[in-house]
Amino acid sequence: MTVHFTASPTSAGALCTLSSDKGTLPFSVTLYIPNNLAVAVNYPVVTSTTSATVDYYQADSGVMNIPSCQFGISSIVGVNNNCFITSHPSSSNDIVVNWNR
Repeated sequence: MTVHFTASPTSAGALCTLSSDKGTLPFSVTLYIPNNLAVAVNYPVVTSTTSATVDYYQADSGVMNIPSCQFGISSIVGVNNNCFITSHPSSSNDIVVNWNR
């Protein structure tokens, strides 16, 4: 999936905000059929279309309680919205990036 980010109006407290265009990502399941040919059959299951916003913050700007992203199959498996895509800040001088979809 390829998306392009452009500068957008800054979110409250952010140093910079970037918003993406819409991107589409197909999700497929691959089944391996045991036989002498070892055939792999790819079944399309769903297509996800979304856009995202990333905000850059100074770590001391009240964002310390945001969790780190843990992208998984679903929101049940991992944290994939309103989360840091950078490592969690270790000092108030750190710049952190918050992912929102």
